[in-house]
Amino acid sequence: MAAKKIAENVYANVDYDGGNVSCVSTGEGLILIDTPTLPRDIEDWKAFIYGLNSKSVQYIINTHIHFDHMMGNNRIGGKVVMHKSGEERLLEKGATLRETIEGMTSIWSQEDIDFILNEPLIKPSITMSDEMTIHLGEYTIRLHHSGGHTPDSIIVYVVEDQILITGDNLTSGTHPFKGEASFLEWIDALEHMNSYDIQYIIPGHGEVCGKEEIDRFIEYFKSQWEMAEDLINKGHSQEMVVDKIGEEMFGFFEVIPERMQGAKMMFDIGTGQLYKEIKERLQGPEII
Repeated sequence: MAAKKIAENVYANVDYDGGNVSCVSTGEGLILIDTPTLPRDIEDWKAFIYGLNSKSVQYIINTHIHFDHMMGNNRIGGKVVMHKSGEERLLEKGATLRETIEGMTSIWSQEDIDFILNEPLIKPSITMSDEMTIHLGEYTIRLHHSGGHTPDSIIVYVVEDQILITGDNLTSGTHPFKGEASFLEWIDALEHMNSYDIQYIIPGHGEVCGKEEIDRFIEYFKSQWEMAEDLINKGHSQEMVVDKIGEEMFGFFEVIPERMQGAKMMFDIGTGQLYKEIKERLQGPEII
């Protein structure tokens, strides 16, 4: 589970059992983007980042408040930064999705599940609205609120190294979770990502990639939107739309056999969310 050196002072680990994590070693302290999910990975990441001899963790930027991107906040320390809508929802039941993992002992041990369910959630020291810039040492880190994957989703850009850190608005080579998505916001977020000068992308899940993966994701989302809109206009039910899009689009990314059942369930949940978004747009706002 070795960390990867992406640039001179930028590192990522894409092998932990949860979301990807990143670190910028500025010389004046560390800036982390997301933290690991499980205790063993949190301890491994702590040992690595503190071995960089860059003083201490100054900031933890959470790309969104799903549990698999923030369970290590409490044990690593530093000022937590997130979007203000994430702070508003953080302690609501179900907001981080951590309750969904109860009973998933086929994937994680009961000890891991108990940790995820009971580890304290850390409220942010700093919240942002649309844009924010952090200057530390020789580094400039720009944060942009994008929405899309979740209402609070942000993307992070390391200016000096032209590295984009996307959270789950981009998951390289794998289906993203779309159960809380705004699909049109997500497409807009991807098109905004294309406006950056990019050397590398550190996605929310999957391998470090290049700008071509953005275009692949735009195709993925636009294809689903067009298919769903056509089926809805023809009068098909939500169940039928979910089935048809699953038949056509689930094979867009390769899924390992042991994850197939869960991945298909999550894909179908996302298609149900897409159905609801299109129906609301077609029906227009409710007239009181």
